[in-house]
Amino acid sequence: MVLIIKETVFISNCLRSDISNANGCIISINDTRIPVSNNLDNDKIVSSFTNLTFSGNKGPLFFFNNSKGKFEGYYSNIRVMKSVNWQRSSDGAQSSLLAITADKVNLFFVDVLFASNHGYRCLSIDAKHITLTIRNSWFVAHKINGNGGVLFLGKSHRLFVNITDTEFSDCRSYKGGVTYISNENKEINFSARNVSFNRCKANDSGGAISINGNNANLMLENVTFIECMAADGSGGGISINVENVCLNLLYTVWKACSTSTSFFGSALSIMITTGNMSIGHSHFDDLQLDPTAFRRTVYIYASQNNAGSLEVYDSKFLNSYFAIWTIDTISVNLTRVNFTRASNTALSIISNTMRSTAQVHVVRCVFKNSTGGISLFLQEAEIVNVTIKDSNFSGFSNNIVGGQAINILVKTLIEINSAISSFILFENVLVEKNRFITVFDDAAVSVDLSNFFAREGNTVKVIQSRFIKNQNLETSSVFNKKAGALLVAMPADNLTFPGCVEDNKLDIHRKWHYKNKVVILNTSFENNIGVTGALYSSNGDTKCINCLFKDNIAVTRSGQVHIGENSGKLELINSTFLETRAGYDFYSRNIEDENNYQQSTFIFSYSAGPLFITGTEFKSEVSKQRSLAIIISKGGDFNMANQSLFLCPTGSKLVREDFSHFVATEYQKQSCTISVTVVTLSCQACPGGTYSLQKGYSTNMSKTTEGFYCFPCPYGANCNHNVVAKTNFWGHEISYSPPQLQFVTCPAGYCITPNTLDTAVYNGCYGNREGKLCGKCKQGFTEELMSTSCIDQTECDSVLFWSLLLLFSFLVALYFLLQPNISRFIYKQIMWFKKRDDHEILTDAGYTKIIFYFYQIAGILLLETYMELIEKTKILSMIISAFSFHIILGSSKTIGCPFIGMTPITKVIFANIGVLTILLCIFIIFIAHTIFCKVKGTCIEEIPFLAAVLELLLLGYANIAKATLKLLTCVTIGSESVLFIEGNTPCWQWWQVILGMAVAFFMVPFTAILYLGSKKYYEQKISPKEILLALVLPVPYIMCRTYKFIKRQCSNQSAMTVIEEEEREECSRFTDVLYGPFRSPTDEIKGTLYWESVLVGRRLILLSIHALVVDPLFRLFLLTLTCVAVLYHHLLVFPFKDTKANHLEAISLLALVVISSINLCKAVLWSAGVTPVGPNLMYIKILEWIEVVLLALVPFIFAILLSCFVVSLLLRLAFILAHGAATFFSFLKTFIFVDEDRPLMEN
Repeated sequence: MVLIIKETVFISNCLRSDISNANGCIISINDTRIPVSNNLDNDKIVSSFTNLTFSGNKGPLFFFNNSKGKFEGYYSNIRVMKSVNWQRSSDGAQSSLLAITADKVNLFFVDVLFASNHGYRCLSIDAKHITLTIRNSWFVAHKINGNGGVLFLGKSHRLFVNITDTEFSDCRSYKGGVTYISNENKEINFSARNVSFNRCKANDSGGAISINGNNANLMLENVTFIECMAADGSGGGISINVENVCLNLLYTVWKACSTSTSFFGSALSIMITTGNMSIGHSHFDDLQLDPTAFRRTVYIYASQNNAGSLEVYDSKFLNSYFAIWTIDTISVNLTRVNFTRASNTALSIISNTMRSTAQVHVVRCVFKNSTGGISLFLQEAEIVNVTIKDSNFSGFSNNIVGGQAINILVKTLIEINSAISSFILFENVLVEKNRFITVFDDAAVSVDLSNFFAREGNTVKVIQSRFIKNQNLETSSVFNKKAGALLVAMPADNLTFPGCVEDNKLDIHRKWHYKNKVVILNTSFENNIGVTGALYSSNGDTKCINCLFKDNIAVTRSGQVHIGENSGKLELINSTFLETRAGYDFYSRNIEDENNYQQSTFIFSYSAGPLFITGTEFKSEVSKQRSLAIIISKGGDFNMANQSLFLCPTGSKLVREDFSHFVATEYQKQSCTISVTVVTLSCQACPGGTYSLQKGYSTNMSKTTEGFYCFPCPYGANCNHNVVAKTNFWGHEISYSPPQLQFVTCPAGYCITPNTLDTAVYNGCYGNREGKLCGKCKQGFTEELMSTSCIDQTECDSVLFWSLLLLFSFLVALYFLLQPNISRFIYKQIMWFKKRDDHEILTDAGYTKIIFYFYQIAGILLLETYMELIEKTKILSMIISAFSFHIILGSSKTIGCPFIGMTPITKVIFANIGVLTILLCIFIIFIAHTIFCKVKGTCIEEIPFLAAVLELLLLGYANIAKATLKLLTCVTIGSESVLFIEGNTPCWQWWQVILGMAVAFFMVPFTAILYLGSKKYYEQKISPKEILLALVLPVPYIMCRTYKFIKRQCSNQSAMTVIEEEEREECSRFTDVLYGPFRSPTDEIKGTLYWESVLVGRRLILLSIHALVVDPLFRLFLLTLTCVAVLYHHLLVFPFKDTKANHLEAISLLALVVISSINLCKAVLWSAGVTPVGPNLMYIKILEWIEVVLLALVPFIFAILLSCFVVSLLLRLAFILAHGAATFFSFLKTFIFVDEDRPLMEN
């Protein structure tokens, strides 16, 4: 029979409510015929539905019943929507839109839509042979109380289901939210490709699919399960409960699938007798729906012995509780699997039944940011084979209990001869930054074979692995076996020789037969913490070959390597033990017993077994008063070969203590005296106040080095922990056998006490400095102007620096050329309302010279650098630097770096760039002025330019002298004389010879020429040009003048007046600069026209002391005395014409004495290398603020004047506006009422 329906619409059809046994609403076929032959094809029914629409119908749509016949159906482009189960049946045909019962069924669906059919599933089939194909279809919102929200497949001998390019959404049932395959199916073949299951739910198991039966072959490729749920059962995505399964999941995605807390398999639940399972290229993400829920993302249980294998590759498990949980699965293989953020153990494998072989292979996997990594509990297996290779375990954390990276427990319940062997391999494994708490004896990687009594022995190998920064946090006060990195526990060893001693021989020890082996090869243990350090080994033969143990922490009575009691053997071959720090940086500060953890010994042996050390180096760089390095307690045979080396930190000697003794015991009911080895090896530091640069060492345990000396602490050093330089001191060796140190003063801001535990390091540098006397910057850094800091070369901004420098120089050049009387201008603007006499003139009166001198000298009296002064007040550093023709804008680093590669030498030379650029700007302005005058045909005025150059020379002399003298200051380091500001440069280079000649032929004669030049110029015997020439080239000028003088004497010629009176009036600007503010000579007094040379001479003396005396205390002492002498000299002379100027100069010189005295007090502490604390710190702070007030007084007064100036301008503007308004209204009134007396009406 063939049934074909096309292009038809069925809307709102309903079966009468009084027909309770009806089978269908639209189509019902109830074929009770019995086939006449075994050929069912002759009696089959074929149905073909195309382009049909079913909407709003009440009751089932299609019913077929012939348990002996064959049914074939082809359905395409069908839409079934909003069907209503008005009979409210819960299962069977009455709850299926399509219900088919036959012997053989073959159905094909393509491009079908079933949506919002409440109370109905799509299809139920009951047949011996079922073939179902669904393609490119949609099933939405099917909700029933029975099993299988979309498909119900039952009572089949052979079942083939193929679903492709299909979507199931919001489907719900009791079991199998989408598909339910009953346990009456014998052979199940289920495949799905490009299928998605969204928000499907089962009240029991199988949120999307529930498969039950005998044998199942499942293939899912590119299938997605999103927010599927088994509310009160297992398998939020798929639940499989069969005897034998072959499962292949490929490119599947599981997101936010869940189960109730009491059931398993939030994504996939498999309960089998035996089977093979494969998961590849899949993604599981539980999205941490409930981090505390006891969920297993993939749950597998195999009930038969020696059955079940699981392979997972190229997959990810995110945000799970337990990612994979297997029970009694004989073989588990993981390759390239990523486990991230598991709330409990990522991979848990449990075996409880007797099995021949248990195999676990984990290769190239990542376990990170979880509570636990791998947990293997293997019980009653005969052979155990575990391999973990090329995998990472990092970021595990648990503050309660658990959190281990790997925990392997293999045991037999009773000591029988059933176990054969075990082999556990860790190769190229990284275990890093895992923080965990354990109740039992565990570590980040724990292997417990102590109850696995294998006939052929147990083997554990760790090859090319790394254990870094793992923390095992103790939960009880009882001492136990908790290692930070690795714990290996083996069964007890068999005693072969009792070691009974005769004639008190200490070299006779007990011996055991070791069939249990631990081999650790090319592996590093760094910065791990545990009660028993990094490595704990109990029983068996442990070999560490080419291993590194560095900075691992334990409690007091333990070591980086801890050998537990009983009979364990330890052999160290070509390994390294390092101790480079004294404390430990805990990841979490919530550790009550943190103080119990401290730097451990290298080796702590509590075993009676042997300890052999060959070609191994023990090196400690941490100085403590006494640090135990090796402790052997209750030991047996011990040997440290000559190829080994034990090295104490610098300043500590090696001490060996031997407490070996005999103990009376019993062996086979006979008395037996055994030898017990008790040996300690420790490093003992020099007593406080002494130091040594030697290191205690030994090449074997029997000998320690002699000739170790401790010396008294030298000046400039601190010897609380061996020896380190105090701040602003640099140490160097003065003898080599034995080595001793001497400390010299360092340039301010260069040297600091080193912040290191390495006692071999006694010098330290600020910031990014390095080298001898910290005289250079590190690679990639460059010097910063006006600071001792080194800044990153990438921070340099040369364009901004040069732009600001040219702007600053141009403005200063204009000031020197125009000589504006700023104080007079401000005063006139403030006092605009006061009538002044036309003859009353306000002059500079020498205030500029006084202020320049004050700030230039104050700059050399300060111990701080400019950048340190910025931290107190930015404005002060800017002002002081401006008076020295430098540019500092706050703390900007970009303008402190004019070019990359600046050194201390080039920085000092570059300090004069301000003077040179100002001189260049004056020259450029002069050229422009000359061209302009020639074009206009007017006379060229040279005097203002000469006066500007003279003033620049007088005020910039301090810069030039300071830089030159700095480059000539040398100190002796050892047998070598080096430049003080750049200790890597030897003294007396060719350029230093040139600078020395400049001092002799320019700086020193400059003062004398200025003295004589002022007198000659006053006597009108020398011109301004000659004075400038004499100041720039003093020695050649003196020689020239001497030659002319001798020539005149020989020819009897008299000296002629050079400058006429008329010319002298034109040179008034030059005169004002040279000696204008000073007293002129009279008949009664000589006058002080020479005083400019005194000011320059003072600068030279003070700058010489500042540059050439390197000790800050002695330097400040001499500077203070010189400042007092200068003040006294000024009070005797009073050189200025103006009385106020004399008083201001006296006040400024007194302020310099106070500033120098304050810095002298600070230099006392500085030279002693003492940091002020307590009341002394408060006093220093008070003195520093007095210093700041004195330095800020002038800018503060100037700021007040500017404020008054602004206020005065505003008042003046208000007065003008008020006066203008009054005048306007008066005029307006006059204009309006000018004809007020005229009659209103005229004839």
